[in-house]
Amino acid sequence: MPPVARDAATVVLLRDSGAGIEAFLMRRPMTMAFAPGMYVFPGGAVDFADTEIALDIGDQPVFAASLVVAAVRETFEECGVLLEPSGLTPWTHWVTPEVETRRFDTRFFAARLPEGQEARTVSAETDRSEWFTPERALQEHRAGRLPMLPPTRETLTDLREFDTTEAALASAGNRTIRPLLPRPIAGADGEVRWCLCDARDGSIVVPDYAVPMSSEVHGTRRTR
Repeated sequence: MPPVARDAATVVLLRDSGAGIEAFLMRRPMTMAFAPGMYVFPGGAVDFADTEIALDIGDQPVFAASLVVAAVRETFEECGVLLEPSGLTPWTHWVTPEVETRRFDTRFFAARLPEGQEARTVSAETDRSEWFTPERALQEHRAGRLPMLPPTRETLTDLREFDTTEAALASAGNRTIRPLLPRPIAGADGEVRWCLCDARDGSIVVPDYAVPMSSEVHGTRRTR
């Protein structure tokens, strides 16, 4: 049986600049057990304390509130930015492959960098941070200089469509959010291939999806 995936929340922090829309990325130290050396968005697992706070909110389901609390907490702890819960916009949903030893069921939220605040490296879980336009981040990734996991890459690919943060956030209501799970399958030739499926029912979303055997260690490139 695969390890149970822990609930987690990630925030795609966005701002506008002269170069266009930018996202804040942080590099995880090589000493980290999960995704060492990867560039990621701020985020992490839901803690018991997040649920306790969610119970006190009382105006929405506890599970949803726990994710929001975790998203706000992790963003503040990792890059010093304090978000209003109402400023979080659901963006996408990813589940770590079943073959991994550490698994997360992660909801991605998009949020605008609040006026007057600055994102920076403030956590031991990060050894470098920088703002990137989606296109520059993807170019650096393809060149092998910006390793990232598939959810980060795919989110940046989606953001390439937008020139401004306002446009990106306004589009969120039209997005179909489903739990995306990379899964290995046996090919007719006996080789292992990957597909991207819906974690709820196993239906295939992308039949030919390039993911390494250890997505915690290596960045990958999608094929169609």
